[in-house]
Amino acid sequence: MAGGTDLLLTAFGPAPLSRTAGEAPGVPVTDTHRAPSFATGRFPLPPAQNTNGPGPEGNLAAGRDALRRAEGGFAGAVTRPRARLGSPAGRRWHVVQRMRA
Repeated sequence: MAGGTDLLLTAFGPAPLSRTAGEAPGVPVTDTHRAPSFATGRFPLPPAQNTNGPGPEGNLAAGRDALRRAEGGFAGAVTRPRARLGSPAGRRWHVVQRMRA
C-alpha cells in the first residue's frame, strides 16, 4: 500500500488479507462488490433459484453464516502478513454488516 492511502477497497474473496494490510497503518478498509455475492433481506444467497426462500431474516442469517465461513478460510493465510505488519496475533476483524432489505 502506498503512503498517504486514505481508503482500501477490497473484493469479497480476499477481504481478510486486505483488512490485514489496512489494519497495521490504520487505513480504513471496505468491501466492494461488483455483483451480489451474498444474501440480503430481499434476495437469498446466489445462485439460489427458489424465490420462496427463508424470507428476509433467513436470507440475512444465511449471508452472515457465509461471511463467517469465508473468514475462517483465510485464518492461516493472514498469520505471516499480520506478523510482518506488526498487527496483534489474536485480533479479529470487526465486520460491518450493511445487509438491509
